[in-house]
Amino acid sequence: MEPFLEMQYKPPKPKLQLKSVPRYGQVYWCDFSISNVLPEFDDTHPAVIIRSGQKLNRPHLVLPMTTVDHTGDVYAYEMPRNPNPKKPDKRSWVICNQVYTVASERLRPMTDAYDNPRFPTIAPADMHEIGKRVRVALHRIIQDSIEPPALTRNPGAS
Repeated sequence: MEPFLEMQYKPPKPKLQLKSVPRYGQVYWCDFSISNVLPEFDDTHPAVIIRSGQKLNRPHLVLPMTTVDHTGDVYAYEMPRNPNPKKPDKRSWVICNQVYTVASERLRPMTDAYDNPRFPTIAPADMHEIGKRVRVALHRIIQDSIEPPALTRNPGAS
């Protein structure tokens, strides 16, 4: 395949499985495998909504979750309880330095042992801890938005 044509390929859009708009702090399954490049997340993982798009046709910001041990990782927050209803006792981490923008079509509800849809919500105290780690990961842009650097222009900027 020609390199130009390779760059033009877009995978088909998945079917929308949500009936309501995701809300801040809710956890959904997210299909990260669509058009990803390693070391980005791959496969389907739980993901925490950190900004809702407010409508199903608008993108959402999410943080992926994993059961891979991230002890000692300053950007990872170990949940006191796994929000996956099928594995509440399995250790899980929110990976706070990998913010993703995702379409609603990438998301689907968690389900309980009887495959009923569930919409677990992260407790405010845990969202606070997650937010602290996101701020650490994004410290440079956050700091620049609070205290602007010296008012000099980059060479070549217009």
